[in-house]
Amino acid sequence: MDSRIRFEGLYRAHCGTVRSFVHRRVPSGAADDVVADVFVIAWRRLDKARGDVLAWLLAIARGVLANRRPGEARQLALRDRLAASTVAGVQQELEGSGGGSGVIASFLR
Repeated sequence: MDSRIRFEGLYRAHCGTVRSFVHRRVPSGAADDVVADVFVIAWRRLDKARGDVLAWLLAIARGVLANRRPGEARQLALRDRLAASTVAGVQQELEGSGGGSGVIASFLR
């Protein structure tokens, strides 16, 4: 059977279930990206699909989700550090100027 035809059949048969599985585990904005990643991986590894193809797809989805977690944690940590450094910088500016006028002046430069 042609790989493309096999993949299209696999996608039509299981995309809804994979999407539901992923939507229960990540915010809806990220879910479509995860589902796309699952099917890209499935396409690349189509020759390894044997037996229960849905179980294979869900295992791929679990792997994609697991790989996203460390990246999301790093992103949140960076966001927290940036927010803290911005607040600290504004506080130093306010303390150094004796009020808020220095902050406004620095943004206007």
